[in-house]
Formats: sequence, C-alpha cells, structure tokens
Amino acid sequence: MKILLLTDMPPCRRYTAGLVLERLVRFLPKEEVAICAVINRSLIKEVEIPSDLADIPTLVLQKPVESFPRILPSGLLCVVKFIFELIQGMRVRLQLLPRIARFAREQHIEKIWIILEGQTMIRMARPLSALLKVPLYTQVWDPFEWWLRANRVDRYTQKRLLTEYDEIIRYSASCATASWAMSDAYSKKYGVKNLPVIASLPEEYAPKLLKAVDNGQQFIIGMAGQFYAVDAWEALISALDNANWRVGGKDIFIRVIGGYSKNLTTQPKHFEDLGWKSQEETLSILANTDLLYMPYWFSDEFHLESSNSFPSKLVSYFCVGRPVYCHAPLYASPTKYILNKKAGYICPSLDAEVILKTLEHVILDKGAYQKMGTRGKECFLQDFTLERMRTTFYQFLDIHQSDDTK
Repeated sequence: MKILLLTDMPPCRRYTAGLVLERLVRFLPKEEVAICAVINRSLIKEVEIPSDLADIPTLVLQKPVESFPRILPSGLLCVVKFIFELIQGMRVRLQLLPRIARFAREQHIEKIWIILEGQTMIRMARPLSALLKVPLYTQVWDPFEWWLRANRVDRYTQKRLLTEYDEIIRYSASCATASWAMSDAYSKKYGVKNLPVIASLPEEYAPKLLKAVDNGQQFIIGMAGQFYAVDAWEALISALDNANWRVGGKDIFIRVIGGYSKNLTTQPKHFEDLGWKSQEETLSILANTDLLYMPYWFSDEFHLESSNSFPSKLVSYFCVGRPVYCHAPLYASPTKYILNKKAGYICPSLDAEVILKTLEHVILDKGAYQKMGTRGKECFLQDFTLERMRTTFYQFLDIHQSDDTK
C-alpha cells in the first residue's frame, strides 16, 4: 500500500504545518509513501525536507499565486480577481494535474492523502482522485473560509470553491480535522468518517514530576507562538495597564517566545522577548513561568475559526504542566476542551475587570492553581502524545496497527 501526500508545505522543520507533517510522515514506512509538494514560490528555497527523509520519492512544483494584491479600485478589482482565479484554475488543470498524475502512477499510488489548504489543493483533489481511480483522504488545518478571506479571493470564486470544498469532504474516504469541535461539526454536516488529528509531542518531553516555580514578587506569564488573536491580547494589555501591572500583590511580567511585536504593547519594560526557539528550548522556558497565556479570537469575523480550530501552543502548555489562562469566548474550541477537562482558567470576556479578577484568582487561590497544572499534564498524557497521534492518524488513513513496521 503506497500513499501520496499532496501538500503545499512539505514535511520540514520550519512552519507549523511542516513540523506536523514531519511527525506524521515518520509514522509511515518510507517505502509506502511518496510526496508531492506544490509550494509557494517565495517558500521553495526556505523549506527543506529533513535529510533522513530525502530518500522518499518527492516531486516539488511551484504553486500558482493564490493571493491577489490590492492594486486597483474595488469595483474593477473584483472583476480582475475573478478572471485571475479562472486563469489559475486552468494552470492547475493543464499544467499541474498531468505532472502529478504521472508521478503518482510511476509510484503505484493506491491512496491520496491531501492537505486541503488553499485554492490549488481544492481544485486538484477530486480530479486527481478520479484520474488515478484511488480513494481520497483529506486533512484540514483551518476552516477554508479563513483562507479565502485572508487571500482576498473574489466573492464569486469563493462561492464556487466553498461548494467544491463541501463536495470534496463528502467524496472523501475519511477526513482528518483540526479539533474535536470541527469533527463534530463535520459529522453533522457531511456524514463522513472523520477524526481529529492533533499536533502532538513525545511523551518523554513531559516532566516526570511537576516542580514548583518561585519567581518571587514577579508573576511571569508565558506566551508562545503567533499573536493572531489581537483582540484578546489588546484587552489583556489594556487591563494590565489599568492595574499598573500589579495584580494580587505581584508584579506582572510577560515572557514571549516566537512572533512577538513591540507594537502590541505600551509597556516594553514588562516584556521579555526571547524570539524563536527550538521546541525543546521552548518547553524548558515555558516550564519556568507561573502561567501560560492562551488567547483566541472574540471577533465575530473569526467565529468559525475560533469554534473549529485548535491551537498547537495548548499542547505545549499542557506538556510542561503549568496552569493555562484561556482568554477566549465560551464557544471557542480550546475553551470547550478546557472546561470539559477542568484543566485551566477561563476568561470569556474582553472586559478589563473580568480579566483582572480572573488573574487575581489565579494568583491567590493556591489550591486551585496546583490542580490546574496537574490536570493539564493529565490532558497531555491522555490526548496529545505521539502514540495517541499515531493511533488516530492510522484510523484516519485506514491503516491497521499491525501494518506498522518496527
């Protein structure tokens, strides 16, 4: 049984998607997988498949442009973007599909595992499966609507592509979703077999014993990853400004790993910007903070994303066993998970008083604080280890555990 991974980001050690796919590909015997990566031109030189996976047959192609720049008046822009998308669709059908189909036949592919990210993958999914006469297994990172908005796709093309997206999911032999909430929604909407395949970490990364952290009069809040939920972040900063950065008798500091921007704060002296770190370094730093901040979108514009996506940073937070402060609406996917597991503090408001009251409770209630860290680690061991990820991944691809090579 040989599987074709069709993706716009190859397994690599850069970018979230590349890191996740590197782990997933390693679950498969090398002789049973081939990779076709249709990559954005600006990223081709930045991403590289790890050397120990280089013997996997791989076809690298350049992706048609999927984001149209805003250079024309809005009325004319819609027409031009519509024509632009038609041309890009023709490029997919006439240039990419034949080359990918030929490569797949040469590799004797029996299944397609496709990452549904962007217009190009949507346009290729069903036609390639039909050409090869093999089943299609789809994996979704985020709701497709978000991608269409972010890349300014015209409304007519959006409607057509969303219809095709729905048909692809219904056509799929199985679908890997981004969260339990998305899986529930897809079961109801599409009636297709689907499972949440969550980016996970090795069990040995979790500390055997959860140590107490003593930062004295400083209370350090850790934050890892991108600042996509700007509304939540700005509300937190505003609330701390109002309190002069002192809550529950502690001076509040924020330690940031990853995509921090100094434009997001009015008090740089309360921040420690560590930049990008390796995964192991990140976990070590997070383990020495008092609280881990997990913001998610409140804006109605991102209701679908907040409801269905699952933040990879939460897995890292649970792994190190430090208490989590989830700043997100009650309908958000991480909020629902944390409430169900009783594994963190929930602040479902942008109101400064609510934010500060929740933070004060974290600092003053020592008994609840210890329980939250313990429950977070329990969540990690139950739902977010590589063993759990592999089991769910095999179920998604209809691979029996006995098929795994040692």
